[in-house]
Amino acid sequence: VDPKIIASGGTTTGTITLSNAAPTGGARVQLNSSRPDLLNPVDTNGNIISEVVVPAGQTTATVTLKALFALTGDEVARITAWRGPSMSLGQFQDVTVQALTYSLAINPTEVTDGSTATGTITIGAPAIPGFTMNLACDLAGVTLTPNPVAFTTGARTATFSIATPALTETKVATISAQAGSLTPATASLTIRALEVKSIKLIPGNRVKQNAVFTIEVTLNRAPAVGTTGKITFSNETLVVLPSGITSVDFTVAAGQTKGTVVLRTRRVPRNLSTTVTATVSSTGNPSVSTTLFVDR
Repeated sequence: VDPKIIASGGTTTGTITLSNAAPTGGARVQLNSSRPDLLNPVDTNGNIISEVVVPAGQTTATVTLKALFALTGDEVARITAWRGPSMSLGQFQDVTVQALTYSLAINPTEVTDGSTATGTITIGAPAIPGFTMNLACDLAGVTLTPNPVAFTTGARTATFSIATPALTETKVATISAQAGSLTPATASLTIRALEVKSIKLIPGNRVKQNAVFTIEVTLNRAPAVGTTGKITFSNETLVVLPSGITSVDFTVAAGQTKGTVVLRTRRVPRNLSTTVTATVSSTGNPSVSTTLFVDR
């Protein structure tokens, strides 16, 4: 047999040699695989065969050996060829079938909670009939469909849907796909909870003292229900706030992504600045900041 080491799904060639030329009508040689689930002799159409004929007057014949998938690691099958009543009188060769290779990709690699992504598994050889792979995720609430994933015969890829749950904080999920008992292929998916995407000061970041300005907060997605967030200041004395209050709330209506708060700057002895930070109350993290400059 040459070569004696092949990839899962690959082929190799066996050469049968007789001690004498085949008689009229040819010489039938029986074939057997110790692992028909792993390696088999096949004809030109890929059908499994149990014998090969050495043509009359010839001493050799070749046979194609077709590998299936090795799903526990590199695996060995023994091919035996013989003539006569007993296989024990035959000759054999061992063939190593290397473990199936595969990879996993997720697109996109970052989503907002409650949305979906797509996983794609790519295998190193055309899929054999009935081939499936199992899926898993380390984050509760993530749904993988279908599971297991079935490959179309002859295909090198298969896809599945990743549905994400609502979260109170951004998390990273690790998705894995496994064939047999081989090492799983993994990929990461970042699932972002409802959070502040940007903060904007209107008409701009530089505002006169005793002037009205607007803080516009944009979330990374539209919430299903109204959501309240918080705006804080590194120096709250630069803006007019109720007595004893150091922050203000903003509200984003259901189905919307923006919320606004209108405030007024105080009179200042000189040009001063304060950091303005917005966060969604339900998460508290992460926050987004900008700088307000108050000019005298």
